[in-house]
Amino acid sequence: MLIEYLYEKIRICFMQIELSCCVNEISAEHISADAVIHYGHACLSPPKYLPVLYVFGKQVIDIQDTIDAFQKMFPDKKSHVILFYEVMYSHAIDSLVEQLKEYDNLIVSRLEIPGEDTQIFRASEDNEKSLLTKLHRHLLIPSELSLNSYKVFYIGTRPATLTNFMLTFKNSLFYSYNPVQKFTQIEILDVNIHLRKRYCYIRKAKDANIIGILVGTIKASEHMTIITNLNKLIKQAGKKSHTLVGKLNNIKLTDFSEIEIFVSVACSESSLTETRDFHQPIITPFELEIALNQARLWTGDYISDFAELLPGAANYVHSVRNTEVKPEIDVESTN
Repeated sequence: MLIEYLYEKIRICFMQIELSCCVNEISAEHISADAVIHYGHACLSPPKYLPVLYVFGKQVIDIQDTIDAFQKMFPDKKSHVILFYEVMYSHAIDSLVEQLKEYDNLIVSRLEIPGEDTQIFRASEDNEKSLLTKLHRHLLIPSELSLNSYKVFYIGTRPATLTNFMLTFKNSLFYSYNPVQKFTQIEILDVNIHLRKRYCYIRKAKDANIIGILVGTIKASEHMTIITNLNKLIKQAGKKSHTLVGKLNNIKLTDFSEIEIFVSVACSESSLTETRDFHQPIITPFELEIALNQARLWTGDYISDFAELLPGAANYVHSVRNTEVKPEIDVESTN
């Protein structure tokens, strides 16, 4: 076996289950690893230091049953459809798409895998299509069409991942296929109700005097930049901030009772925390910007990936208050 052959060079690191979609760079650093092999489900958030080989596995999927389900949902071969899939089913997508060639308006998303060159993806297409990247998926959309013209066929079994896609593509009708249960359904998520609920948390952030920035890890790429930006935004609003590094745990968070609301710096799949499980509300960096950055207008579009808020990104909005703030971070541990 590979591990026996390379016994002195391979170590197996187990991950906290709630962060299992992220590359465990901290554990890898503890053993002075030169690289990481990440097995299983992945959010595809880029690591900061180490090269990563992703092994998603080959989750069982009945391709013919999937095709039958797709054709039942979309009997019209001219239907405009985007195909999304969880990473464990990526091994079957080419075979699936090959048998759906009659659908001229089918757009197949491609995974944005850290370390892989997207220029290959760009160069293979003509100038009549625009490259759009959302939730670490690449889409090539015909220039004359908008996303609102498309319905979505989603292959997977993870409710949190599906909800994230539905919030991001909130104007599209979703059809989901569960390969384990071989079950297809139209997804009903009242996005407006969900967003109104999140907006209540935004109002609480406006009224809060002390805001906690909760970070599961500071090893992932771009974490330090967003933490510095959030601290700056909070200070500009005349509020106080504390940055807490550690596992999201209600018992430990009660030790910081003076903190009125938390903002969670996490990957897009882990960002939408159910706050009913915690004493204090927990919001996302995007929601904090809505609350405190007067230049960030609420348009109804939801951004769960904080990388889209960073300077240079498509959705970056400069704060209207531009006082200089030192980038030092007041870090406390929740471990």
